[in-house]
Amino acid sequence: MSHVLAFDIGTGGVHVNVIDRMGRFAGSAYEEIRYNYVKEYDGLDWDAASSWESSIRAAEKAIAESGVPRDGIVAAAVTSQRHGMVFTDGDGLEILACPNLDGRAAPQVERFAAQYGERVYDLTARWPDVYFPALRLLWLRDNRPDDFARVARILMVNEYFIYKLTGRMCSEWTNAAETMLFDTGNRAWSADMIRLFGFEKLRMNDLAAPGDVVERIRPELAGRLGIGRIPVIAAVSDTQAAVLGSGFVELGDVVAVNGSTTPVLMIEDHFLKDPLRRIWVDPYLKNRWLLESNCLQSGMVHRKLLDHLAELIRMIPGQESFDRDDLYRLLEKLEDRTDGVVSYFGSRRFHVSKKDSKRLQITFPNEQTNVFAAILPSYVENLAFAIAANIEQLEEISGRRVSRLCLTGGGSRSAHLKRIMPALLADREVVVTRDLETTSRGAAIQAWTAVGEYADVEAAIREMSASGWYDRLTGCYAPRLHERYQMWRELYG
Repeated sequence: MSHVLAFDIGTGGVHVNVIDRMGRFAGSAYEEIRYNYVKEYDGLDWDAASSWESSIRAAEKAIAESGVPRDGIVAAAVTSQRHGMVFTDGDGLEILACPNLDGRAAPQVERFAAQYGERVYDLTARWPDVYFPALRLLWLRDNRPDDFARVARILMVNEYFIYKLTGRMCSEWTNAAETMLFDTGNRAWSADMIRLFGFEKLRMNDLAAPGDVVERIRPELAGRLGIGRIPVIAAVSDTQAAVLGSGFVELGDVVAVNGSTTPVLMIEDHFLKDPLRRIWVDPYLKNRWLLESNCLQSGMVHRKLLDHLAELIRMIPGQESFDRDDLYRLLEKLEDRTDGVVSYFGSRRFHVSKKDSKRLQITFPNEQTNVFAAILPSYVENLAFAIAANIEQLEEISGRRVSRLCLTGGGSRSAHLKRIMPALLADREVVVTRDLETTSRGAAIQAWTAVGEYADVEAAIREMSASGWYDRLTGCYAPRLHERYQMWRELYG
């Protein structure tokens, strides 16, 4: 049976999966990505070449685990984190590589957004922020002018890995849009943005539509992996791939991808810009767009909260082995202990052009409330409230009423969240994907379509999801939930 390779370069590491035409996983491997924090400018440097080598090791392991013969791998697709990038010189040598978490460009953002924010948003459907490579390139110009003078190309993370696999540099729409040099409405490089930033010397990559075959894998890599010279496909970025891998394709469907952040994405059939400049508009498939209203910090805050609480409990004699899994079990016992507590742990309603200075707040009604017992369940409620508020915002902007929500990603494992969301959205269908690999599955869907196994991605999803990719949720937990949601909206929404 034939299989494809799916490379998923996430924030935490590289996943490589071997996937058959029905979306079943035959082999998997993971290699962690490490970043170097530079306190001087609050930046994260990334050794891209080392991560590239890690990805090939992971591919070797995944293929070996799968037992698929040499001629059984027919294609590879590459997806990745958004906003991470590699600046290279004219020969493709790395000058600066940063992950999506890098925040070094904050001073440049403050100045640039104040002067050009509205103009930038109207062309790119993005408000200037530290995530975007164009602002990091301004930082390089201001801080390392000699290196800036050498920069010839911007490669987003998946584009860098595709270049290493094939030797060809190209940019795929969904990642190109995150450079802040892309005309999102017309899905083309923006000469206006390139001039505005002063980057006329850049060599802009040829553009590829999502799911296009870029080139065949280099012969030496094919030999190392023990496969043929298979085609390499430019898959959509990891967020869009998770939407695709969820199996939701109908107009107005919404998918919440619970990861380090929680994007809430509505499927649209045309470019629809928000006049109040609150959301992002993302390129997606050739006949689809995504309206994105992001909850922002969620999984990264949750992990820190759990790790710090577990560390505190381990200080108690006899509890030295207490870990995050013990906290998940404890949460199951504390679901009804919010006692009216309303918390704000970073998850919020998206508004890209309006900065929110709030960080962490907890409101509790009386002295009898045990705030420690309430912290974990109120965190989950905070995320649920943010997802609901962002859905309402998408409904307002699009004029569509959302009837279906799909939860996917690591955060969707929370049993508490899975009970809250259908109770909070009582008149909507709420489902959760059965596994966490929707990003890799989305990449595989595009690979199978590219090699002609399916006529289009919709046909691929119809057949590949026939065995059922998600479970329907029913809400059974709602005491005073809507009351707390209204309070949350008034306080933080």
